[in-house]
Amino acid sequence: MIDIQDVKSFLSAFVSFVKRIFHYIVTSIKKYLVLAVLVFVVIIGTGIFSWYSRQPVYESQMVCMFNSLGKKTHGEVIQQLNNLAKTHSYDALSKNLGLSPEQAKSIVGIDGRNMAGFPLYKDISPDRSPIYIIVKSTDRAVFEPLQAALINYLDNYSPFRKKSNDIQIKIIDEKMEFMDKDIASIDSVIHSYTIFLKNVQSDSIAGFTNIAALFSYKEQLEEKETQLEWQKRETQQNIELLYGFLPPDHPSRGDGRNFFLKLFIYSLLAVCFIPVLCRFLKSDS
Repeated sequence: MIDIQDVKSFLSAFVSFVKRIFHYIVTSIKKYLVLAVLVFVVIIGTGIFSWYSRQPVYESQMVCMFNSLGKKTHGEVIQQLNNLAKTHSYDALSKNLGLSPEQAKSIVGIDGRNMAGFPLYKDISPDRSPIYIIVKSTDRAVFEPLQAALINYLDNYSPFRKKSNDIQIKIIDEKMEFMDKDIASIDSVIHSYTIFLKNVQSDSIAGFTNIAALFSYKEQLEEKETQLEWQKRETQQNIELLYGFLPPDHPSRGDGRNFFLKLFIYSLLAVCFIPVLCRFLKSDS
């Protein structure tokens, strides 16, 4: 059974072990001080050069809802566009999005994300939560035409969906045409029946009940027709915009504070690791 003395012995041994490691690292750095300083300067210098050689870009996102297919499918399509931008395939990007070659050349990246911030092309969940399309560009003016181009492209990239939608819309139109005829017939019956009741000067409950039933049936048909109109709208337009791009006034290289903090940490780790490695290799030889 473990008692307090065992715990104290373990903690004492652990602290001693950490001290020995720390001492070994410090003595290694002192022994290879020139190398450590050189590694630190090279990494810091390379990082600074990399940061200031970056071209400042504008970054913004648009958020959309979708009515058919899945998030993964849309994510894969967006990823293909991103690959075209990354590989500088500007002619293909221009052709697919309907942008000018100059506008296409300004696009640095196109990224699709879900609400949790994970890549859209990996999201196989069936829900229809909003999708986020993040764009980086060297030209602020490209965001406006790109927004319309992306919506149009995501609406029309699938020939299968287009063919299926054409058939579905045709069926909906036939149903709506049939309902319009039914509604027109009911209006005619209501009009004729109302005239009949007036001519016979009847105010019977049965007469008013019949007219109320006709009005109720007409309202049901109108509600169904409204539902069909919404269904037709969703079928025609797969992508719907929640809010569009809002690019900043000035381009940016990114989060500089976070970048330089990581650079400093990596430099310190390298300064600790490389002298220890050199000392270890020399002691084995």
